[in-house]
Amino acid sequence: MNKSITTYFACIRRLFTVAFLVLFITKESSSQKHKNIWYFGNGAGIDFSQGQVIPLVNGELYTNEGCAVATNRYGKLLFYTDGRKVYDQTNKQMPNGVDLAGGYSSTQSAVIIQKPGDNKTFYIFTIDEQGEASGLNYSMVNMNLNYGRGDVTIKNQQLIAPTTEKLVAINHCNGKDVWIVTHQWNSNHFYSYLVTEFGIKAPVISKVGLVHKDYGSGNNSESIGMLVASYNGTRLACAINKLKNNNVELFNFNPSSGQITNPVPISVQGTAYGVCFSPNNTKLYVSVDAEPSFVYQLDLSAKVISSSAIAVSVNKKQRHSSMQLGPDGKIYIATGNTYLDVIESPNSRGIACKYRHAKIDLSNRHCTFGLPSFVENYNNEYKLNLGRDTTVCTNIYFLESNIKADNYQWSNGENGEAIAVKKSGIYWLKTTHGSCSQIDSIKILLTKPSSLKLDLGNDTSLCDTSLMLYSGIKAKDYTWSTGAKGPELKAMKSGKYWLRISDNNCHVTDTIELKLKGKPIFIPATDFIPKNNGFNEIFDYIIDNIDYFDLKITNASGKTVFKSKDPIIKWDGTVKGKVAPAGIYYWTLKYKSNCLGKTTYSKKGEVKLLRFSGYN
Repeated sequence: MNKSITTYFACIRRLFTVAFLVLFITKESSSQKHKNIWYFGNGAGIDFSQGQVIPLVNGELYTNEGCAVATNRYGKLLFYTDGRKVYDQTNKQMPNGVDLAGGYSSTQSAVIIQKPGDNKTFYIFTIDEQGEASGLNYSMVNMNLNYGRGDVTIKNQQLIAPTTEKLVAINHCNGKDVWIVTHQWNSNHFYSYLVTEFGIKAPVISKVGLVHKDYGSGNNSESIGMLVASYNGTRLACAINKLKNNNVELFNFNPSSGQITNPVPISVQGTAYGVCFSPNNTKLYVSVDAEPSFVYQLDLSAKVISSSAIAVSVNKKQRHSSMQLGPDGKIYIATGNTYLDVIESPNSRGIACKYRHAKIDLSNRHCTFGLPSFVENYNNEYKLNLGRDTTVCTNIYFLESNIKADNYQWSNGENGEAIAVKKSGIYWLKTTHGSCSQIDSIKILLTKPSSLKLDLGNDTSLCDTSLMLYSGIKAKDYTWSTGAKGPELKAMKSGKYWLRISDNNCHVTDTIELKLKGKPIFIPATDFIPKNNGFNEIFDYIIDNIDYFDLKITNASGKTVFKSKDPIIKWDGTVKGKVAPAGIYYWTLKYKSNCLGKTTYSKKGEVKLLRFSGYN
């Protein structure tokens, strides 16, 4: 192909990609409102609807583990449950909302889904604890009753028993129906129930992976642990508590057929409890709930996934338990305390994921060990969407499917993922993925190419916390990805930014990706007291934007008493198991920051170790 034509075609494709990205981001932001309100633990709750996490103190749940929340499409609370009692939007017990069959201490005691095609009817699926007799049941809520606050009209309809404590809801690839998946106790059988507008279908049974049974705990504790789906709905991960080896399993999930295949056993140190995928589906986080408690990050692209495990959190004073992806793309971790831990950048590798201890204060409410369950892949990536009808100022327009499929059939007879539109008209695409077919259409009007030319520059990385972006041209209208108007924008955080400029009916869009990283920060404590009942008992520090970390601490005679290349592992003031003598100790930190290049920098300082009499 002629180089100039290739370049032009690539530019047109880029314009379409940016236009579709605008639509996708808007849709994703909207769809995630179903996770705006969380109630959990002992009267705890949080609200994401204001753009920041705000603690709620009006919740009525008092539960040890699992729970679920239902909201409407705008993120407004409808009702919530611990799998036994149901509370309405006014935090009052719903009529007939008692004695549901969920377990008080079941890992995932409940999940709520809207009945497909009916926004006033909801299913509450509940699961019993530790392989007991109730197993998996469903109840139903009619939101037309009780003055719009809901009433439980059907209760405790058993589907299968006994089961483990694992329960997850996953969208079907048709974007309408929902799979409910659980695991039978004393077997290796997964049960996938498809919920449609006509009811609950007979289960799809997948005989795969480890047999879930009592391997020696004596109380069926091996049934404990979460089952979750990846954000795109194509993988499952489950934790099997009390096992020392193969205590996490990874599977492929077919959102068309409900079949579960390709088991991958994974071993992590400790008793696995919580599992959670990163939003981009490349990382898996696993929590260990026994002391010392860990949160591991696993790289799903690694040849041997177990070997990729990195401990992003180690804590001897709390238990890491349930994990849940928030509507802000961060992962929240239950701790059994009056706060939640947070992974702020879960797509990033290692310490770059930014694990933050005690990040969310719950206003003296305890989170216990559970967080709410939601439909996992609510923003279904299998939904075909060609975008809105559009007018384009060009002689050719590149139209592309937004989803991967087995087969593509375009209205012009082509069967690839994309077509080149050379004349105005209505174009449709039919995709087939497994047993699911979808059709979408778009109207495209091609007009005379515009004289507008826009270039925001090359993608940029820099050691700063902001950057001014300029359009460089005059136009009638400027719209930035942030919603701002005008020819310039001050970018305040990393990410992709796009600008759309318009002149009459024609518009041009360009995008730029920025990686803004502040200068490296290391602020150490000046003193500490070992074994001080949890208060100021380690050599602590504030650290940020450091990608290579090498800390050494020596005593007055120059002898090394502590070394660490992991900022999570901090000196507790002991040497060979005994508290070191009181006095001044000297630290040296060698570090690198990606935004400063490959140079190794160093800082030095001192810290005073204080101690009480009576130490060994």
